[in-house]
Amino acid sequence: MKRETNEVRTGEKTANMLSRAGNSTYEELASEWITEANVEPVAEPNPAAVPTPRPARKRIKRILTIVATVLAVMIGFGIFQYANYSKIQDYYHKGNRAYSEGDFGEAISIYTSAIRFSRYDIFRTYTTNKVYAYRGFAHFMLGYYVYAIPDLDQAIKGEYSAHENWHAVRASCHSKLGNYEMAANCYSILIEAIVAEKVWLSDKDYWDDDRYQKAEVKYRNLRAKAYDALAAADRARARELGAAIN
Repeated sequence: MKRETNEVRTGEKTANMLSRAGNSTYEELASEWITEANVEPVAEPNPAAVPTPRPARKRIKRILTIVATVLAVMIGFGIFQYANYSKIQDYYHKGNRAYSEGDFGEAISIYTSAIRFSRYDIFRTYTTNKVYAYRGFAHFMLGYYVYAIPDLDQAIKGEYSAHENWHAVRASCHSKLGNYEMAANCYSILIEAIVAEKVWLSDKDYWDDDRYQKAEVKYRNLRAKAYDALAAADRARARELGAAIN
């Protein structure tokens, strides 16, 4: 009996809805049916609230832009370094010509111009080290030993296998200035480099298999002379001090 009553009611609702169908739209009928059935309507999605995925094309474009920027910077840096190195080379060769002609003052000026460009030589090329060494040689030839020592220090410090002459001239500068202990220390550094074969010897001895042994003996003798000069200077200083006291 109860079931028949529910069916009658449902039939009456359907009949009422169909009777109004001619005067109502589909949306109105659907809304009325949902309201009578106590069903929550499903909200339409908000397009602004739904995150839209970034297209792959934009990501690829961004990556290519970054790569192109990095390549442009690297190429520009390489061009700058090459141009800077070319200028150092030009001044170096001009300075060598002046040095070979005996114009040591002009050679110093030209080497100094090369050194101004070498401050941008971040890789500290061999040419830059040679510029310092030859400017030191030019100072040595003019008797400017105080100025020669820092240049030779720079050349030796910047080169893994410095030339033996760079060490030898630096030691000679200290000897000329009476700094025999420093001269002996310079010879000791040179001897250690020779024993480890981390120094360039003169080209005339290149084909001599015993060139490193001979060079070691040569500079050990020079170091001994430096120590002898130091001892003689100490004795002379002691005599002068004793005479002053008496």
